[in-house]
Amino acid sequence: IRRVLTPNGRFFATTFAEPNVPSSGVLNPRSIQYQLGSLGWNSTFRAFDPKELEFLLLGAGFVDAKVDRLRNCLVVYASKSEK
Repeated sequence: IRRVLTPNGRFFATTFAEPNVPSSGVLNPRSIQYQLGSLGWNSTFRAFDPKELEFLLLGAGFVDAKVDRLRNCLVVYASKSEK
């Protein structure tokens, strides 16, 4: 994606976040990971940690990478450098 952006171009995306697991270690039965896992869809579902996404974006050459968490969703903002 970064390769096709113009200089200073912006990238925006959303993806699934890793759930906030309570201290009991048991996921809420309503969580999407719990529901999909119970259907046997673990291999097609990927949840991310915000720091992991920032690391991946910076490693791909983006600048000003920012990841906001909104419940079980991550909102990703990044831009291409001026070069």
